[in-house]
Amino acid sequence: MIQSLADAASDEHSWSIDGMVWTFGSLIVSLLFVAVIAWYAVARSRMKVALSKESNYRELADGATDAQYQTSAKLTDIGKQLAEMSGRLTSLERILREVE
Repeated sequence: MIQSLADAASDEHSWSIDGMVWTFGSLIVSLLFVAVIAWYAVARSRMKVALSKESNYRELADGATDAQYQTSAKLTDIGKQLAEMSGRLTSLERILREVE
């Protein structure tokens, strides 16, 4: 009888240890799963931020390129106007020399 009580106590103790192992094992696996999901979410949000920054820099570079093309066109136009005025000034100087 004492042996059967000892066996019953050891079986009960064995079940409680098995339950604790399963509980802590499940807890560890659950925490690892949550950590992996959190890591993925953080990595994804960092990627979105990096892509939005890249998009902003691209828009800024496109705007700067357009401004440079517009400036180049304006400088070309100003150069043509200056050449025309230089021609007019030369002809005006020639006329003034003839008048003197």
